[in-house]
Amino acid sequence: MPSELALPWLYRTVSAALAADGTPVQNLFGWRIPAQHPTGNRIAWVPGDPTGTLGLVTAPRNPGGNPRTLGTLTELFTCIIFGQDPADPENELLQYSIVRYLRDAWYRAVYNAAHGSFQVRAEKWEIAKLERRYGAALSVLCEIQATIPDEPFPATDPPAVIEIPNPDLHPVEAELTVSELDVDEVIHVSGDDPI
Repeated sequence: MPSELALPWLYRTVSAALAADGTPVQNLFGWRIPAQHPTGNRIAWVPGDPTGTLGLVTAPRNPGGNPRTLGTLTELFTCIIFGQDPADPENELLQYSIVRYLRDAWYRAVYNAAHGSFQVRAEKWEIAKLERRYGAALSVLCEIQATIPDEPFPATDPPAVIEIPNPDLHPVEAELTVSELDVDEVIHVSGDDPI
């Protein structure tokens, strides 16, 4: 089975951790998410940095595995953490605070999932629209160390084919244990039994 890619794994793991903690935020993945108008607290996971750079390939981090590691991709991704406190939308202190609390909850979940293979490279406030804006947003540029395994492209699995053995050469047989209450009964079935 092909290895799971590091960034989707991290996204899935962090999303589950935030949900388990009851953090009031929606996690979404993809390049189109930042262009969509948020309707509540949201973290947009965007592959690459703002220029579209994927990352840099370095030496294998954990050589000797099966499959072997050919290299490590320090994969870049950007999380845009958006928050809005509807209690007082004009109060910038409240808007700042909700985003910072979301950022810290996000960082805690990422740290617990990927400590040692994850790093924040830069953080900045999104301040393009300062007058009458809806909430606040923080852009966090990160990298995760992604293993490049010595595996072929993960093609879809072919449909399962059930081969029925030739009953003349290999008779079909099965042994089943059936339990009811405190009685166990072993049943032997062969291809010669009537149906």
